[in-house]
Formats: sequence, structure tokens, C-alpha cells
Amino acid sequence: MVLVVFPSVLSSGYQRNLSNNGADDKHSKIYELRQYNIYPQHLKPFLELSVQGLVMRAKFSKMIGYWSAELGGLNQVIHIWEYDSIAHRASVRQSLASDPEWTESYFSKILPHMNTQENSVLRLLPWSPLESDLPAGGLYELQTFRYKEPNSSEWGNDLENYATARGRTIKLVAAFKTTIAGHKNSSIQLWHYPDLKMLEVKQSQLEEDKTAMEAYARLLKKVSDEQVKILVPQPWSPLK
Repeated sequence: MVLVVFPSVLSSGYQRNLSNNGADDKHSKIYELRQYNIYPQHLKPFLELSVQGLVMRAKFSKMIGYWSAELGGLNQVIHIWEYDSIAHRASVRQSLASDPEWTESYFSKILPHMNTQENSVLRLLPWSPLESDLPAGGLYELQTFRYKEPNSSEWGNDLENYATARGRTIKLVAAFKTTIAGHKNSSIQLWHYPDLKMLEVKQSQLEEDKTAMEAYARLLKKVSDEQVKILVPQPWSPLK
């Protein structure tokens, strides 16, 4: 587990800027899920650079969360950003590209550490929350389903029923569907656990929940692939 802690740069004002939800409608936003595969020997220096780099980045758009993968993926960092629209994202990316502090002090320095980059554009499902007030010290489960049918009307109700049943045992942070980029015909669920021990306890409880297991079985009939990653939040992540 790689966790780089530099509390001196994480001011309370910075944290408020990252975690303020405001009163806007989260379901009208788009969300970008970014995944970086880091060379194994470069993960620690990458995260060290990111402490200050993400302070700069947060001036341009809102960060939802920033994690490193602990299980289900190695030497990966995963982060989610919120935008008003695709046009807003394009404007932010253009501003970043023309900002010398960003390009020279951070972006140019992290490039040698990265092997590959991937991103997906997401929207919250209509029934999904977007939790922000969660206790620090937890772990997150990033669960991805790819569906056999492209139309969410074919699987949306089954996913909602599954998330509702599973949510009685495990905290649902958010549920998204992919839109114009990334693996199409997919949904992404983010779940929260208080700690590693409770992850095992909650998973065992879930297996004993007949309603949840039946909902899961119905959903799997429409799923072509499932992937799960266990994520550790980094110190600057609004979702702790």
C-alpha cells in the first residue's frame, strides 16, 4: 500500500475547495474517470509530485476523489473529476495546457512515470446519490459491469434493484453509466467500507443476504463482464 502523507500542503481552505458540493444538480453534470498505470518503481515519486500538483489542478475544476489501487490493479491511480458539460471540460483542459505552472512544475515531470492513461466520461444514474460526507480512513470498491445490451433500459432497473439491496449492507457512494467515451454499455459503482476488516465482514454479510444475492443473480444475466478494484484514498482526496 503506497500512501504519501504531506499534511503541511493540505490546508483547510484547499480541502473546502475540493469538497464543497454546493446546491447544484449533480445529475446534470458529467464526470471523468481517469486511470493512470504507473511504472512500479515510479509510483512513490509520482504520488509525491501529485501532492502539490493536485493543489494546482483543483483551481480549474472539482475533484471528486483520488485513489491508488490496492487490489484488482497494481501501480494504478484512479481519479474522478466533475464538469458542467463536455464544453466545460474542454475549456478546463485548454486552460491547463496554457498554464506554465501546471505544465512545467507538474505535468512535464509526471509524464516519465506513466506507462498508460485511460479515461471515461460518465453520468450519474438518475437514482444514484453522490456521497461526500464519509468518515476518513476508509477503503473504496470500484465495481464495473459491462452489459450485453447497449440500451440501459434493458438493465437499468435490475442494476437499481441490486444497488438498493446491496446498499443495505455496503455504503453506495455513487453509480454512473458511461456515455461518449470509455468502455460503452457499462456502469460503474463506487462503494465505501470503513476499513479492510469491515470489507471482509460486509462481504460475508452480503453473501447471507438472500434478497441481495437474488438481485445480483438477475443482474448478472445481463452482464458480459464484471471487474472490481479496491482503492485507497490519497491524502488530498475529498473522499477519504
